[in-house]
Amino acid sequence: MAGEVLVIEGGTVATMDGAGAGGGPDSHGAEHAPGHVVVRDGRIAAVGPGTAPDPEPAASVRRVDASGCLVTPGLVNTHHHLYQWVTRGLAVDDGLFGWLSTLYPVWGQIDEDITGAAAVAGLGWLARTGCTTSMDHHYVFPTDGGDLLGAEIEAARERPAGAGGRGRPARPGTGSASPTDRPRGDLRSMTVSLTSSCQATYYPVERKMNSTGRKGATMSDHGLRYLANCSMLFTERPLLERPQAARDAGFEAVEFWWPWPDRPVPADAEVDGFVAAVRDAGVQLVGLNFFAGDLTGPDCGVLSIPARVAQFRDNVDVTVGIGERLGVSGFNALYGNRVEGVSAQEQDELGREQLGSAAAAADRIGATVLVESVSGPKPYPLRTAADAAAVVHAVRENGHDNVGFLCDLFHLANNGDDVSAAIAAYADLVAHVQIADCPGRGEPGTGDLDLDGLLAELVARGYEGWVGLEYKPTTDTEAGLAWLPTPRRSSLP
Repeated sequence: MAGEVLVIEGGTVATMDGAGAGGGPDSHGAEHAPGHVVVRDGRIAAVGPGTAPDPEPAASVRRVDASGCLVTPGLVNTHHHLYQWVTRGLAVDDGLFGWLSTLYPVWGQIDEDITGAAAVAGLGWLARTGCTTSMDHHYVFPTDGGDLLGAEIEAARERPAGAGGRGRPARPGTGSASPTDRPRGDLRSMTVSLTSSCQATYYPVERKMNSTGRKGATMSDHGLRYLANCSMLFTERPLLERPQAARDAGFEAVEFWWPWPDRPVPADAEVDGFVAAVRDAGVQLVGLNFFAGDLTGPDCGVLSIPARVAQFRDNVDVTVGIGERLGVSGFNALYGNRVEGVSAQEQDELGREQLGSAAAAADRIGATVLVESVSGPKPYPLRTAADAAAVVHAVRENGHDNVGFLCDLFHLANNGDDVSAAIAAYADLVAHVQIADCPGRGEPGTGDLDLDGLLAELVARGYEGWVGLEYKPTTDTEAGLAWLPTPRRSSLP
């Protein structure tokens, strides 16, 4: 017995089969006016010009007269994130974890208006490229964002410039749900069926987030000394050229993440090359990270991870050796992510032990080991200033006074910490400061964080150390430094 057959004919059929006029990469597909589409058992069986051929006699046939209509036999997109259309131009060159770390704070500001505009743009583009059905996986729901799924559904229902559609929200595996019975915070999906003309328009989004240059930074001269983090700045250059690029830009001091993320113990020739690059540039290497794994990937330190602690131990002497040759005063020891199969207590005991060993090694050259709170999607346990301060206190109680708090203003703000309160509570532990604006981790003036005021608070509480510029330039490094006049970019004591 043949299955049910749906025959749609008489309308203008526009396809996305690449067989349109010209046949080149810009050819969307063949058009048949009039044309037909045959659907058998829920699947498109035939598309062509004129009327459809007669189906087999035994088939149950339903015919639809589409005269005067546009018919688009469409593709199905099974995995989409429509809200991300508002941030398509951000962090485009980052790896996965760098991309997520940059964008999660921005996504935290989305609301109904932004989500709806993103959905209109995304659905319009899907229709333009031949997709008529999309499963949208939406998993970011800011506390005050409103009915984000409702905004997506409304966007699918709208018909600007000939676009329209219908939507049904669904939790995976549970069927449909009304907007009023969706608990906030669940992972949800939405199925949107969209029919559209091939003239669908890409609608610009009026962004509520700050964009580059939207407001300029006003940074007072606090008398603090600035240095360039050459793992974040001057990345337009190869790593060994960055110290000279920093010097050419007016900096007299720099800091680096561990330069070899895949090797805790690089070859002597590589170490010599790095040391020579810093010396030849005439800059002071103030800060250097211990080996921390792939920071642009899944890692965020190794010292508290039993399976990787040997890498940290092997790296300590190499790192301190570089520091001795270049006069490094601070070594950042990233704590490491939580891992499965190991209790938090066991990791914390191991972490404190390794920090103590690193502090003993650093003390031989008069340097300090730094403990940092970090934000982002990785399972890094030190999130607030209080978290980092507790570790610093614990290691100091074990006899290592040369352990201090790396106060990264961006990470604290990005984690929702009260940064002013943190400065007031832990200023006596602060051994180094790093800055980036928040959200976005761009240069000062690209976000909403009062960096000027926070630096003033640090100075008022006695901080006289370096301020590391550990941000992602929103354009190129030189253009992003316009907020800091060249004479203030460094002043060695």
